[in-house]
Amino acid sequence: MPLLNVECIDNAEGLQPLRTEWNELLGDSEADSIFLTYEWISAWLQVAESPRILTFAIRDDGGRLVGLAPFHCQKLRLAGLVSYDFLRMAASLETGAEYQRPFMRRGYESDALQSLTQGLAEHRHRWDAIWAMNLDAWHAGCQQFGEGVAAAGFALAERPSTFTHVVLPVDREQFWSSRSKSMREAVRRSRKQLEGRDWRFRTCETEADVNEFKQALFDLHAIRWQAQDDSGAFERRPGFKRFVEAFLPVAHQQGWLRFHMLEIDGAPGAVQLGFVYNGAYHVFQEGFDINRQSGLGNVLRAMVLDTCIDEGVTDYDFLGGTSEHKRRWGAEPRQGQDLIVWPKGFKQLIFDLGPIWPTGRFFSAADQTP
Repeated sequence: MPLLNVECIDNAEGLQPLRTEWNELLGDSEADSIFLTYEWISAWLQVAESPRILTFAIRDDGGRLVGLAPFHCQKLRLAGLVSYDFLRMAASLETGAEYQRPFMRRGYESDALQSLTQGLAEHRHRWDAIWAMNLDAWHAGCQQFGEGVAAAGFALAERPSTFTHVVLPVDREQFWSSRSKSMREAVRRSRKQLEGRDWRFRTCETEADVNEFKQALFDLHAIRWQAQDDSGAFERRPGFKRFVEAFLPVAHQQGWLRFHMLEIDGAPGAVQLGFVYNGAYHVFQEGFDINRQSGLGNVLRAMVLDTCIDEGVTDYDFLGGTSEHKRRWGAEPRQGQDLIVWPKGFKQLIFDLGPIWPTGRFFSAADQTP
């Protein structure tokens, strides 16, 4: 095994020197995702309330960064009595992040993972369990992570989760000919209703547009969910709203932002926020005014899909969850997973019995999390 060095970073300031190396390593890993970029993590750090960082940086004997496990620690209390320190992926709370896991440079996966498990064992006194959610289990590296922690003597439990995506062809005609007749007809009817009205399809292009589109998203998202007696994600989760406000300008500067709006009679009718990264378009948030016209969301999605195809995007990613709406768009499922990892110990016996997943049914927040 090559000589690898593991550094444990336990404060947010300690992550800043990694800035120039972070994304280069990520791009040379199987786990490459916008949700693991330095920009995503640092935007979260701007709005997080005193996160307890516990990140492991792995280097070869030449000092090159070959692995990174950006954890932070969340304290939860079992049945309101016993406190547990869970390692979570940085920015996994209140950002909408998915597909987050430790990432290793290609060719170093096995050795870097072994070094990571050694680092976790050395700092065993600082954590009680690892809780990783929404993992991309269709990639070999995800399975390798589970096998690696098991080989190191840690116990683990898995449960499935489902994601959906649409594989995009090279041209629009091929895409639409492969959609169902009912979907094509639904979009056609909704677009026909716009005839004779003053409408336009807009793309967020400037910094000024970012603020305009952002406010339209907040407003239309609220309208959509209020109709279902729900306040919506931005109202229920202030931390999530703060993160979106912090990350949007950064995503725009990096060229990742894809913000589209269907404007009717000079006012927003529907808006869709997404990010393009590594050839994939990730659908992040949407909103539409149900009081204006039915089907506006479908019309906008059809236009966004056309734009993605024209751009050469190959994957339209709905992210987590399944629904009839996604299925009608031709979304295909792919298997993800959630994972709990724990060391052997008296305090961890509760996980051996269930396991008991750290959800609201058994665990509650013991401190403020962002």
